[in-house]
Amino acid sequence: MEDTIARLRSAPRANASNAFCCPLCPWRSFGEKRRQRVIEHILHYHNRLHQFVCSGTKQMKIITSLWDYNSVFGSPSACTFLSRSAEILRESIKPAPLSSMNHIDKDIRLVYTSTGPAYKSINAIHDAECPHRRVRNVYYTHGFAEILKAEVLVHSARVKSFLPRLTMRALEAGNPLASLYPGKVACWWPILEDMFTSPVVSSLMTSLKAELVQHGEYESLSVDATMRATLSILGQPHPRSSGEQSAFPAKDRLTRILTVRGRTNAVLAMSPMPRENVDAYTQVVSDSIPPGVHGQVRFLATDDPSPSMWTGLKSALPNLQVLVLDPVHLAMVLRS
Repeated sequence: MEDTIARLRSAPRANASNAFCCPLCPWRSFGEKRRQRVIEHILHYHNRLHQFVCSGTKQMKIITSLWDYNSVFGSPSACTFLSRSAEILRESIKPAPLSSMNHIDKDIRLVYTSTGPAYKSINAIHDAECPHRRVRNVYYTHGFAEILKAEVLVHSARVKSFLPRLTMRALEAGNPLASLYPGKVACWWPILEDMFTSPVVSSLMTSLKAELVQHGEYESLSVDATMRATLSILGQPHPRSSGEQSAFPAKDRLTRILTVRGRTNAVLAMSPMPRENVDAYTQVVSDSIPPGVHGQVRFLATDDPSPSMWTGLKSALPNLQVLVLDPVHLAMVLRS
């Protein structure tokens, strides 16, 4: 604080707007010839007792990120954290809010860009030529979505694997806010869900399914159901429990996830279903196949190739010729 006041006392004149600005606040400024007013403001608010931060929690998050950045690169001392955070906000948020405003958190948002996290004005986000997608109070750009999509596919959607790579990309771009990426896995679920259900990805899925149909991917199918992914759903009992207490009726429960794989082992569908029986299998398999392609299916492997399963699937797949035990389950049966 003493160094800041000394620099302010030695300043020859006010800035271009004829107003003296507090170097520790992003935009707080005072009128012309009010140098002493700025010094009083620093002495009264930015002292060890009050530790005032003008913009609230967002500037505090920048300070913590600068600490992490310094720990990696050994940048300037901790005495400049407050002024550096204010400078980052001034440079990144355009247009600037009113100079008389202290709490400006509600007017700025965190945006994930191709070069890492950044804070931007709400007006700038809405007026941008390239639209931003919003998930809760977080916005992200198309460039970030492309990077995240590649990392998610390579690392099988494991946050602990792709998060360090995103942070490393931001640090390589010189972004001191690299550590503002969320560390909790649950914070990434809404972003990934929004990204993979966006119109661009949906159209890509449609074109990929058309390519699979063209190359006969649906000629041989392998289906299997698992209950592990549904155990965390609240309000319904364990699939194998005998109790009937549940917040949902039996028809609305999701106790299994059925995976349908194609001729080259490509995952064609992953669909939830309430129970594991012939009717549920037939319905999910039929819905996972594009319209007009049911006749392409000739072979189907499952863990229960019973006569009733054959009858049910034959009604939905008219050209089905062979129903066999899945090779994986065959090895499990022989071993037991």
